[in-house]
Order: sequence, then C-alpha cells, then structure tokens
Amino acid sequence: MRQGIVTILNETTQSVAQLNKMQRIRHILEHLLGLIGHPQPLLGGGLWIDYCGAIHTGFLRYNIDVVYLDQRGHIVKLVPQLRPWRVSACWPAVHTLELAAGSIEHFALQRGQRVQWQTRNDSPNT
Repeated sequence: MRQGIVTILNETTQSVAQLNKMQRIRHILEHLLGLIGHPQPLLGGGLWIDYCGAIHTGFLRYNIDVVYLDQRGHIVKLVPQLRPWRVSACWPAVHTLELAAGSIEHFALQRGQRVQWQTRNDSPNT
C-alpha cells in the first residue's frame, strides 16, 4: 500500500479539503481485504481502492463512509455510515474510497466534486 493525500475540490466554491492519512490499494489481495483486519480509520484517513465499484463490510466491527469515483475522479455516489456485514456497489465507479465514519459530513463531500490522489511530494493525479 502507498501512503498519500487525497484532495477534494469543490469547483463551484473553489474550496479544497484534504484527507492526509490515506493508503492506496492496487493489488487484488489487498482489494479483497480492504479495511478488514485494520483498526478503525481516524477522520482524514482510509483507503483508496483502484478498479473497484463494489465493497463489503463483512468482518468489520465499525461503520465506514464510502465514496465512489468515476474514471475522471468525480464523486458519483456517497454512502454514509455503512454498517458491518453490508454490501454496497456503484456503476460506473472505477475507484472507491473507504473512509472513517463521519467523513462525508465532516468534509461536506458532494456528488460531482473532483477527487485527486497525491503521493507525498508528488503532483496531484487520479
């Protein structure tokens, strides 16, 4: 897993929010496990899962917020407070963020906002 920062841009208000405790998953085994076996993420933390349009919360002991992104990095679906032992999916999502519960509300995330991944000291990219 790579560590980095997720930047969320509200193009209407030009405001920016940053989630600075993120990890990015690209391998299939990591994808299958997601947050299973990890402690509950803190606000501003979670996972960015590449090539993922569906997740499950089996074996988790805590709620999470889920954000689905299209191929351009725009938010297409928000699922706040997804409880353990649930399934969530979104077509046409390409990337999925599994975030600390309460992140959607705290960072005022909305459909249409642009989200970018940035490895520390790198330029932003999706």
